[in-house]
Amino acid sequence: NAEYVGTLNIPVIAHFAVATFFGNVAFSAMGFGMAICYLFVYQIGALAGLTDCCGLPGLKYAVFIQTIGMTVIQPIVLWNVNLRKNFRWDLILTMVPMQLVGAPLGQILQAYTPSEVLKIIVGVVTIGVAAWQAFNLWRLWRSARQRSERSMRWSRWWLRKEEQLTAQQRAMSSSWSDLKKKIVIGYMAHQ
Repeated sequence: NAEYVGTLNIPVIAHFAVATFFGNVAFSAMGFGMAICYLFVYQIGALAGLTDCCGLPGLKYAVFIQTIGMTVIQPIVLWNVNLRKNFRWDLILTMVPMQLVGAPLGQILQAYTPSEVLKIIVGVVTIGVAAWQAFNLWRLWRSARQRSERSMRWSRWWLRKEEQLTAQQRAMSSSWSDLKKKIVIGYMAHQ
């Protein structure tokens, strides 16, 4: 998109703003998913034709803009997790070296990997994460339903026992009152 380089393009700016907004909302609400939502909105724009008509930059530039969006939300996240209280050296000492190795490696891969391959990789990873989350939700729903069914079976068993006990109590109470009547009648008859 050499013809759009250096030009102010309102639809592209608005599209990146909307993608960043939804990505940050998702991240603030769930604690993850910024890139998933951001790239989802970006792909909608690419499929809608913003690449051809308005010069929507490629995926590499979109990831750059997404990184700026993440930079903006990081102080809010650090505030919400109460960093002073929850700071852990063991996590920092494992995460920082991995970032120092992973970031340059990712840049090298990004420089030498065509955008189409990156789109396929992002799509497959996104679908994989979505399927994994759907499976976890289904498993959670299934276990809750099984617990509910066990609880219902136990409740029904308990109600049957209560009904049986109540029926036995009524039978005993009626036989007790019959016995009292016989005793009273027998006592009065002897008098």
